[in-house]
Amino acid sequence: MKILQATEELITNQEVLDWSLNYIENSKEHKFPNNLKQLTVPLTKYLQETPAGTQSYSSLHSLFAQLEKFQLTVGELQMIANQRPNSILQLMCILFDCERRFTEEEMAGILQIIDTTLEPSPIKGEMDMQSTPSSL
Repeated sequence: MKILQATEELITNQEVLDWSLNYIENSKEHKFPNNLKQLTVPLTKYLQETPAGTQSYSSLHSLFAQLEKFQLTVGELQMIANQRPNSILQLMCILFDCERRFTEEEMAGILQIIDTTLEPSPIKGEMDMQSTPSSL
């Protein structure tokens, strides 16, 4: 396989979910390889059960605009969007050198912005921090 156009842009799980939903919708009208559909359907089902399932482009755009004042990296913004942290502990796992870069009040402010901008995750209950990939 040859990469025709390489990009260095990161995308969120919501963007992957949006693509996969569009693919599934268009696959009824166009003929695509079966193996691509076999991968896309379970991927879509999985992503709909993550925070990406309740996000939209407008909510992510609003989130990123409000978080600009904290000078987060693109990777940190992507992780916040994908994981939707709801505690300082979860936020500290996402943000590099969080304890030195931010005060507790600033971390609480970041969580407040996340809470008011993004819908709650569709996952029932809290995700266990010690769960293994095979148990997801």
